[in-house]
Amino acid sequence: LEATGTGVSAGSVGRSQWMMVAGFLLLGWVLARRTIRNRRTSRINNRAAEKELQRARNPVAHSVPLSDAPPDVQRWQVALYETQRDLSAELDTRISVVKALLAQVDQLSSERDSPSRKLIVEPESRDPPRGLPVLSGDRLRRHIADSLKQGETPEQIAVATGIPLGEIQWTIASMTPNAKVPQASATPK
Repeated sequence: LEATGTGVSAGSVGRSQWMMVAGFLLLGWVLARRTIRNRRTSRINNRAAEKELQRARNPVAHSVPLSDAPPDVQRWQVALYETQRDLSAELDTRISVVKALLAQVDQLSSERDSPSRKLIVEPESRDPPRGLPVLSGDRLRRHIADSLKQGETPEQIAVATGIPLGEIQWTIASMTPNAKVPQASATPK
C-alpha cells in the first residue's frame, strides 16, 4: 500500500516505527540502569555519611588517643610519652630523696629533743662562771684552740666558759674547715 502523494510505502513505515520503539526501549533501559546505579551509589554514600554523622554525634573513646593519626604524628606522640615517663621517673627519684632526708631530719630532731639524750649540763644562768672574762670573737677562738691543745673536750670547754656546746662545736668547725668536730660523749667529764 502506497500512500498517495507522499512516496512512503507501508512496509517502510512499519519498520521505522519498530526502529523508533526499539530506540525508545533502549533509551528507557539505559536511563533506568543509570537511575538504579545512581540510587545504589547514593545509598552507599548516604550510609557512609550517616556513619560519619553518628561518629561525630557519639564520639567513641579510643583506647589510644590519635590512633587514626598519620605515622609522623604517632611517632611524635610516642616521643612525648617517653619524655613524660623519663621526667616522672626523675621527679619520683627526687621526691624519694627529699622524703628520706626529711625522715633523717625528723629522727635527728627527735633524738636531740629527747630528755634522755641531754648531753651537757647547762648552768642555771647563761652568764659565764665568775672569775672568767667574757670571751668573744678572736679571744674565744684562741681560748678554744688552747683548750683543745691541752686535751679538753668540747663539753669541758662549754662548762668552763659557760658557752653552749653547739656554739663551741661550731667555732671549732669554723676554725678548721676540713676537721671533724669532736662529738659530745654520753656523760660530761
